[in-house]
Amino acid sequence: MSSWPELREIQNVHINHVAEGFNEGLQCIALPIAPGTIGLYTLNDEFEIISTPREIALASQEPCRALSWFTSSRVSYIAIATASSVEIWDIARENTPTKCLQWKIDQQIYTVKWNPHRPLLSVQTNKGIHFVSPLSAMDGMIELPWAKNSKRMHCWNQTGTALAVYGN
Repeated sequence: MSSWPELREIQNVHINHVAEGFNEGLQCIALPIAPGTIGLYTLNDEFEIISTPREIALASQEPCRALSWFTSSRVSYIAIATASSVEIWDIARENTPTKCLQWKIDQQIYTVKWNPHRPLLSVQTNKGIHFVSPLSAMDGMIELPWAKNSKRMHCWNQTGTALAVYGN
């Protein structure tokens, strides 16, 4: 069994990465291990690391800003956001992660959240909310006045039919 990575030694790690990076269904946690690199660690039932990390090298080589998982009975995706790009990776239980999408935008990315029932990712930027699927970025953007000035937080409701954007 291997030990947890020393988080104090990893640059640009925000404490929320630990919570955002955990996927109970896959018994896996994703953590930034270097700028531009995410490590996927397999955990046992006592939440001890039992594998060397499967590495995801981000195309942008920028530090991770936000993580979000989508898991259904058929697929598992992880969305990894940097300051100006989002990458979506298909995570197979024992195989190498496969990149589905790299989406670059000329805006500041704050957070990413998956719809709880379908592989639809909402991406909050300094200019509004965008929607991305594992296959492509959707055309168009929803611009809400309060989304531009929000506290960089948004969430889907439990049924996935509404998106809440927290205002000032």
